[in-house]
Amino acid sequence: MLPWSLPQELSSMWALGQMASINDCIYRQMHSLAYVVVVDFDEFITPRHAITLQQLLSSHDIPEKKSASFVFRSCVFCTEYERDIFPDEIPPFITQTSIRRESTIYPFLVRTKYVVKPRRMVTSGVHHVWELIPGWEERLVPASHVLVHHYRAQLCTEGKKKLKKGEVDVMARKYLNQMLRSKIVSVWKRKFRTKTPMHVNFSKQALKQTRK
Repeated sequence: MLPWSLPQELSSMWALGQMASINDCIYRQMHSLAYVVVVDFDEFITPRHAITLQQLLSSHDIPEKKSASFVFRSCVFCTEYERDIFPDEIPPFITQTSIRRESTIYPFLVRTKYVVKPRRMVTSGVHHVWELIPGWEERLVPASHVLVHHYRAQLCTEGKKKLKKGEVDVMARKYLNQMLRSKIVSVWKRKFRTKTPMHVNFSKQALKQTRK
């Protein structure tokens, strides 16, 4: 975290200071990282077929296409929806308990997030790169390959905020068992003195939905 000296009236800054912080972050990493991910704290980039973001990028970062940024469409997992029932010993990760989302997927450049090659960028925005070095291009990655899962309230537009409404999407659950064996969960177990299983078996239906 950088000790920025910000004006008291954040409304006087473009996008409440996001533009300044995003561009500062990317430029600081320009000579140390190959990629920079621009995403909010309540958003999770979730590949649909690949497991990791690195695997996803390797399939879309084709050298001859001179790709410099990769834009991902977004969908909302509304926290107003009732959460899925999970055993009490499972840590309450919102990505695992909230499996109902709006069926609407935002179009490209509306609430999208992206990955950028910092040395190919001139100016970045909140939802996509504004300007790249000449000769380099922005890639719009299809929603069938990846989605940004946005977990928050008051963004639902379809009025489906009751149990068994919305679209069930369990794609993020492919990460659950790896999370259960992570160091973060081991710290969580010690802090709250709870016993957490090391593995959870999903029903055939859930696994089938995960593969869609």
